[in-house]
Amino acid sequence: MNLFKKIFKRLKVIIKTFYFQNIELYKYPKIKEIKCSEIQKDLKGERLLIVLRGETYRNNNRCDETSRKTKLSSQEFCIKQFVKHVLLVIQKEHPNTHICVKIITYPHPKNFKLLDIISNYSDCELIELEKDKNNQVSTFLHSIKTAKEENFSGLLAIRIDIAFISDLSTKNFCQNKVLFQWNLLHNKKTLEVPDQIHFIGANLFEKIYDASFSNKKDLLVLRGDDNTLELTPTCLLDNRWEGTLHNFLRFCLKTIKIEQIGYLNYIEDPDVKKNDCDVRGHPNSRKGNPLYKF
Repeated sequence: MNLFKKIFKRLKVIIKTFYFQNIELYKYPKIKEIKCSEIQKDLKGERLLIVLRGETYRNNNRCDETSRKTKLSSQEFCIKQFVKHVLLVIQKEHPNTHICVKIITYPHPKNFKLLDIISNYSDCELIELEKDKNNQVSTFLHSIKTAKEENFSGLLAIRIDIAFISDLSTKNFCQNKVLFQWNLLHNKKTLEVPDQIHFIGANLFEKIYDASFSNKKDLLVLRGDDNTLELTPTCLLDNRWEGTLHNFLRFCLKTIKIEQIGYLNYIEDPDVKKNDCDVRGHPNSRKGNPLYKF
């Protein structure tokens, strides 16, 4: 009986993978890279929520193999680079936009240091979630939920453990768009995308959030009072590449109009003929990227 269950489970995975990589692709337009149409409603005079999400001080204050390669050693350094290349850039280019920063992370005794750094430049709040009840997808959904409930006009969600090395482009900020971190896909066939940075305009908060669940009752798993998940939701955001946001472009193509999808930074495709792009969200993979390091 156990052998039958194992075979059935494995067969189910194979069928799901084949469907995802072949049959389902016919539902989507053929995309070689993300385009960005005209901006119709910017954030001038509006409120922007920036969420730094994810685990802080990973692997003993980032002193792991990755940080040794990139010569980056501290979470505080990542925050200082965020201030330089994101927060101050937005304040300069959008002087009439009110910015609020929230750190949505897991408990760590040094998190207050990150709050102190950002508070010198902007309003900042620390929200700590239970680590065993959350992952990348749930913290992302919590960010959208927070932005919607507090009436922000835009949400910029960024992984907290990246160290920017160049400025984030803000020219495409729009209340009617979802913006990916850059125009290039990880894979032009599967439509896999990098998943470290996202912008979502207020007009799409509810649509993206509600469509993330298989039915309305699943919305109840995200409880607002104590900032925790009662249980792991059946979420359509990560029905492929579970626990990540690599599937977010395919999700958006099903959920919103293609004209509502765009990008933040533009990067030249190093080889337009290849399906698999050498510019990666993980900066130590292949050619990495010119925007940030780990």
